[in-house]
Amino acid sequence: MNAKLPNGWDRCNHAGEWKLWTPEECRAELDVSLKYNRKLYQRKVEEYKRLLRTDLGGPSVILLGWNDQAGCQIVLDGNHRFMAVWETGISWWFYTIRDWPADGLKYIDNNRTRSNADALRFAGVVPGGHERHVATIVRAIRRGGRGSRSIANVEIIPIYQSLCLAVDFARKAFPTFRRKLTVAGVYAAWGRAWLQEGRDEPALLKAAFALRTEDFGGAKVMRSLRDRLLGLADETGGYRRYALTYRNAALALSAFLRGKEGYKQPQWGDAFADPFPIATDK
Repeated sequence: MNAKLPNGWDRCNHAGEWKLWTPEECRAELDVSLKYNRKLYQRKVEEYKRLLRTDLGGPSVILLGWNDQAGCQIVLDGNHRFMAVWETGISWWFYTIRDWPADGLKYIDNNRTRSNADALRFAGVVPGGHERHVATIVRAIRRGGRGSRSIANVEIIPIYQSLCLAVDFARKAFPTFRRKLTVAGVYAAWGRAWLQEGRDEPALLKAAFALRTEDFGGAKVMRSLRDRLLGLADETGGYRRYALTYRNAALALSAFLRGKEGYKQPQWGDAFADPFPIATDK
């Protein structure tokens, strides 16, 4: 076994130091490092900006290392966070490690990204070991019929805690899996309906029972929803399929609660007024 460090690794100051990086300092580093680093993804920058503005950014590690082309140390890992600091104008604390060997970046960039389910599992807040299923429902309830919106791992815990009762109800309404029917958009419609003031929980459960068992007595609008969901299962494009699934489920459920036997099925591109808005909708 070779116990000798690879060339260059002996210079790495693994101890690092806490440093409060100002927007101007981050910009100066970016002016150099972005010439020799991977392309920034603005969606990731926007996520970090949102976290900084809500004090959920948290302390994290920045790696700087020598780059032969630049002739100086550049940011190897942390460019998106530095850009978020620059664009928000918010100084932030980062644990800064210098002299990281450039060829050592491959050892940290190849790891699997931790998921929302991993974050819930580490926090131990979901009983029964169903973190992946719960994370899917949380994202769907938060999203509603809007465009795609990811949830950062530092956000998923407080969001789950604020929505846990709605998540529990949605899982209670659909306790068994039905292919093409018990999908994220359907859970979201029932969860968001449960969050409304003056909710009729027995009626929500009755509608869910009709949809999942295909026993449509007294719930004919659920038959229409079932047929539409089966058709949507073959739609291409994850965003379009999800959005139409939620919109159909929400409108059909709203019609059922109002005693209607049918509903107007929305088409892609139609304006959509969510019958079950929640406080976090924007």
